[in-house]
Amino acid sequence: MTIDAGQALVKAKVRKWRNGRSGWLVITATQFVVYRRKFIRGLEVVGNFETSHLRSAELDTVSADVRIALDGPQGDALLEVFSFTDRRQAETVNTVLVGLLKKAEEEKKYREEEAARLVKEREEHERQVREAFAADVWEMAEILWSLARANYSMVNAVITGNWSEARQQYSTIWQQADRLKNAHQIDLSSALKELDDGVRSENGEEVVRKAGSLLMNLSDHVLRTEALGTRWQEEKATVSVISPSWNHMPYFLLFGAGHFEILLSSQIEDWNGVNNGLSVLQSTSPVLRQCFDADLDELLDAVKSAAAKRDTDLFAETARRVESAVAASFKARPFKKSAPQLEGEDDGSLRK
Repeated sequence: MTIDAGQALVKAKVRKWRNGRSGWLVITATQFVVYRRKFIRGLEVVGNFETSHLRSAELDTVSADVRIALDGPQGDALLEVFSFTDRRQAETVNTVLVGLLKKAEEEKKYREEEAARLVKEREEHERQVREAFAADVWEMAEILWSLARANYSMVNAVITGNWSEARQQYSTIWQQADRLKNAHQIDLSSALKELDDGVRSENGEEVVRKAGSLLMNLSDHVLRTEALGTRWQEEKATVSVISPSWNHMPYFLLFGAGHFEILLSSQIEDWNGVNNGLSVLQSTSPVLRQCFDADLDELLDAVKSAAAKRDTDLFAETARRVESAVAASFKARPFKKSAPQLEGEDDGSLRK
């Protein structure tokens, strides 16, 4: 065998290594190999070490030795001592090994910095995704609330014969429906066209019936939560742990529709309808508290107390406080991660 020094950083004559005397140490970028001359077979490899296992190199200028520490199989250090025929060779070998160590340290530092940069980029991307997702969900919640309010306000205006107000609320319904279609691909145009006929002809019975159909149509869309989150499929792992989420939209719509329905019922003094509606609100309020950060329990108790007194003015005042609390949540738009799972629903749980 002959020594291939084409890739060698250094080739040095070894005077002693372990129990053997005389040989060659050839160092490349990836390994250092010890050769020994045999009488008949020429050179043979008697030691082979990976430079990636190199821990340290130390020069003894007096004895022309180089002490090399390597990673051992159990994580311990292995020591190899090479003695060279003269000090200059020892110095050259040590210089090359120290250079390899420095290069390895620089590469390690670069890898660590690159890994840290990638982690930071991923975390920033996830933060942006979470915020955008939460904004998307909150926009949907605001639209649902506005639609429910305008829908019941329109019905109330029809009942009181105020068609100017009814048409104004109908215009608001169209505006919110357009937002819903543009932002979330929910198309209510068929239900709206049917409602349009009743408003134009000022047919109160028809408007009331079609307003109910509009809410049912909206509810059918909102219940298909998988369709709502289609645009977030590529970020599913990131957004699946955020609350509020699409899974909570049916609860929010139920609460919003229920709230404005009891207001309508109170105005026509249908207190049985009010009490039935309050049961729905109290059953859905845990979702608003845990997911939308709207703690409405005390306010609903006050509404219930006003209903028990059958005091229309007090009832309207306490109901307005509920709306103010929901509006405050719209302004804050809180969101959180790993929220407590609600009984009977999937966890869709990031606070900024």
